[in-house]
Amino acid sequence: MTKTLDTPRGAVTVRPASAEDAERLAAIRTEAVTLHPTSFGSTPEEVTTYDWTDLTGGGTRESAVFVAEHAGELIGLTGVFRSARVKDAHHADVWGVYVREPWRRSGIAQALVNAAVDWAAARGVAIVKLTVVPESGALGCYHRCGFRVTGVDPAALKVDGKYYDEILMSRWIAPAPR
Repeated sequence: MTKTLDTPRGAVTVRPASAEDAERLAAIRTEAVTLHPTSFGSTPEEVTTYDWTDLTGGGTRESAVFVAEHAGELIGLTGVFRSARVKDAHHADVWGVYVREPWRRSGIAQALVNAAVDWAAARGVAIVKLTVVPESGALGCYHRCGFRVTGVDPAALKVDGKYYDEILMSRWIAPAPR
């Protein structure tokens, strides 16, 4: 599941995170939600309550976190989880896609999303879902990863008194039913 990307800034490794990455995961997630509060549903305060061992698949959740790393520094991350409920187990949800500013537009976000989709496919998931705030500029990346718009969640987020819609997107892994 580890992949190396050649970027204009150097080689980047995309790999599954482990519990040993917990402190660095919390730091980069806090950076993401602080710098881009309208792109993520979490607040910096909520990030401190996350159980990163559980999120990285080392706990009871069926989930994983993938990181992009250059020279020992985490420069991006995304997570994916699958519900434990019987009626929901056919789908997984991608969350928290983030790449630090100097590394954007190098294919790293796409590699992170595809790693999450591959994780889901290996578990027999039929469809992967995500949400995105249109203002974030990430729609193109998700389209390139095979996701299609399925709807809108109006006023999904409220930041500083302003409401933000989220675009609902999905990608079928198994053949889509007709």
